[in-house]
Amino acid sequence: MNEELNLIQEWDKVFPLSEQVNHKKVTFKNHFGITLVADMYEPKGAEGKLAAIAVCGPFGAVKEQSSGLYAMKMAERGFLAIAFDPSFTGESAGEPRRIFSVDNRKLLDVLSEGYGPFYYVEDIYFIEFEKMVICFMVGNDE
Repeated sequence: MNEELNLIQEWDKVFPLSEQVNHKKVTFKNHFGITLVADMYEPKGAEGKLAAIAVCGPFGAVKEQSSGLYAMKMAERGFLAIAFDPSFTGESAGEPRRIFSVDNRKLLDVLSEGYGPFYYVEDIYFIEFEKMVICFMVGNDE
């Protein structure tokens, strides 16, 4: 699978960056090998192990919207927080683009994508594994 990602480096969110957090763009692979793109928010001056939360918005939303704001607000409260675009959406890889259906995305596949950020931070951050949360926002009526 040959993926070409065009990552935006400047601040591109619909909300202002909090002065209480550090932000950086990160990438990691999901269990299918598709590269996902995320925004990671870390509380400034954080020391020791942190509780972690991964946030994904409803279908059609991207990390620059509500899931990113939620992640940033959680970082202000002391969490290591990651807002990510699921596969086929936003800056993340995957073809066809902007697709979500029961036929091609089983519930277990969607949930398992939420663990990807934790595999990423496990290698570089001290997080409390017993205090990890995955948050999927709901935005439809199905």
